[in-house]
Amino acid sequence: MTKQSGVRRLDVPRFSLEERELRWGRIRQMMREKGYDALVLPYNTGHWGQFQADVQYVAGMGGNDSEITAVFPLNGEVTAWVRSSGYIPKWLGAQDWVTDIRDSRGVWGPAVVQRLKELDVGRGNIGVVGLSGYIRAAEGTIPHVMMETMIKELPEAKFVNATEGLVEVRSVKSEAEVATIRRAAEIAEIASEALMNAARVGVPDALVYAAAYNAMMTNGGEIPTLFLWGAAPENTGNFYLPTNRPLEPGDVISSELEAKYTGYRAQVVHPVFIQYAKDPYPEMFALSVELFNKMSAMMKPGVSMGELMDTAESMGKGVGYTTRLVIHGRGTGEDRPLITGSVNEKIRSVRLQANNVFILKPPVSMAEPRRQINFGDTVVVTENGAQRLGKRPAVLRVAK
Repeated sequence: MTKQSGVRRLDVPRFSLEERELRWGRIRQMMREKGYDALVLPYNTGHWGQFQADVQYVAGMGGNDSEITAVFPLNGEVTAWVRSSGYIPKWLGAQDWVTDIRDSRGVWGPAVVQRLKELDVGRGNIGVVGLSGYIRAAEGTIPHVMMETMIKELPEAKFVNATEGLVEVRSVKSEAEVATIRRAAEIAEIASEALMNAARVGVPDALVYAAAYNAMMTNGGEIPTLFLWGAAPENTGNFYLPTNRPLEPGDVISSELEAKYTGYRAQVVHPVFIQYAKDPYPEMFALSVELFNKMSAMMKPGVSMGELMDTAESMGKGVGYTTRLVIHGRGTGEDRPLITGSVNEKIRSVRLQANNVFILKPPVSMAEPRRQINFGDTVVVTENGAQRLGKRPAVLRVAK
C-alpha cells in the first residue's frame, strides 16, 4: 500500500472532493439496495477507453488508455492498482480521490483477492462491474483469467454482475459532470470548425481528419477518442479510418466527432459538403434538424424512449423519407440506453431523468439511391426539454 504526502501536484483538470463524496454516496446507496459488500472494477482500455468508464467514474483515474483496476467497498477505503510502481506518485499527484494506490505488476486478480480479504468480505456478495451485459460488450469486459482467479481464491464469495447498477448511477449526471461535458462540447465544436476550414477540393481526406484531431488536442482534448469518418460522393456510412483519396466537388464528409475532457465525452454530428450539396441532401438535412428540435422539446423527465421512437418514425411518413431515433448516453463512456434501431420493450420503457446526457442524432434516409444524412449534438435533459450543449448554427455546411 502506498500513501504519500508531499507528492508533486500535477497541473491537470480534476474533480473536487465534494464531487467525490456526492458520487460515492450514490454508489454506496445502490450497493446497500442490492446487497453488495464490495465492487470490483477491472481494467479494460477497449472501445476508445470507454470500457474504463466505471473505474474512471469511481476513482477519478484514467485517460490515454492507462490501465486502472479498483475495489470499491461498502465500508472501507477505496483501492486502485496501476501497472507499475513508477506510476503511483504520478497518479497521487493527478487526482485527490484515492490515496491507496498499489502496484499490480500487470497481474490483477491476486491483488484484488488480497484486498477483498483485507476488507473481510471474502465470504460476501461481490459485485463485478463488466461481468456481462455491458453496453456494446454483451459478453463482458473483465479478463477471463482475472475472474477465474477470484473465483478460485475466494470460493465462499458470491460474485454477481453489478454492471447495470453502476451504469444506472452513472446515467444521472451531477452539475460538475454536466459542466465538464459542456467543455468537451466546446472542444468538439472547435474541431468541427477546423474540419470545415480544412475541407477543400483536392485535399486528401486524411489531412482534413488530421486537422480536426489536431484542433481537439491543442484545445484540451484527450486521446483516444471516438472519431468515425466517411468522405465520398454519397453518405452511405462511416468507418474507423480516413483515406488518402483527394476530395472532389459534390463529396460529403460525414463523421461522428467526439471530444473528451477529463474523461467525459461530447459528440458532434454535422456533415460538410464540398462546393455543393446534391439534391435532395439539403431537404433531408433540414428534416433532420427539424426532427432534432422536435425530439429535444419532448425530452423531459418521465418521457419514455418508446414515445420518442414513435414520434421520430412518424415524421418521415408522407414525405418520402425514413426517419428514426438514434440516441445514446454520453459521459465517461457508454451510458444507457442505446438506440440505433429496433429495441426491446425494456429499453422502450426507459424513462428520462433530469441530467441524463445523450448524443441525439436522428437520421433521415432514402432507399434509391441509397442516401442518409443527420444532424446531431450532445444534449442534457431538463424540466423544459433537452438543452443542446453545442452552440454552432444548425445549418447546411458547404466548404468552398
